[in-house]
Amino acid sequence: MPTRTTPEDGDIVVREEMREDKRVYVLHAAPGPDQYLLRTCDEAVAQALTTAKRRHVRAWFTTDNSYDFVLLGAMQEGTFAVCDGCLQDTIQRLRAEFLEMPGLRLKPNQVQRLCGVERTVCKVMLDLLVDEEFLCVRSDGHYARLTTGPHPRPAKADLRIGTQSKKAS
Repeated sequence: MPTRTTPEDGDIVVREEMREDKRVYVLHAAPGPDQYLLRTCDEAVAQALTTAKRRHVRAWFTTDNSYDFVLLGAMQEGTFAVCDGCLQDTIQRLRAEFLEMPGLRLKPNQVQRLCGVERTVCKVMLDLLVDEEFLCVRSDGHYARLTTGPHPRPAKADLRIGTQSKKAS
């Protein structure tokens, strides 16, 4: 993949942002006006890769008001190559790790090592999973499944044998 770390004119950019208290994904050619507004990250990444491949440019991902870009795919030796560990594939792998190991808690640097990603990609992934309410951030900085943690105890039933209930007559 090219070593450039920011989009050039004509590259396709997916930007995650909040609009009317909803997370949306905006797709546009850099620099330029918004072209598509998509509801899910999966749709946005797929559309960006398809458009970039058709136009023979790179596809990037960024979060709102951020200058950290994650390369999703680019032309390489005459063919379009999706980056190893594409954002969505890496997010799915991270989800699987948390699902397979209940109680798993990781700090961002541990997620970076586990997934083999750079700091920017790690931050984007963790932010997406928190926004999707799959993960939460603990007070000690660890990320954990949102459902992990103390669970309310179930009510206990009185199952004693030999007690007779009073019947109304």
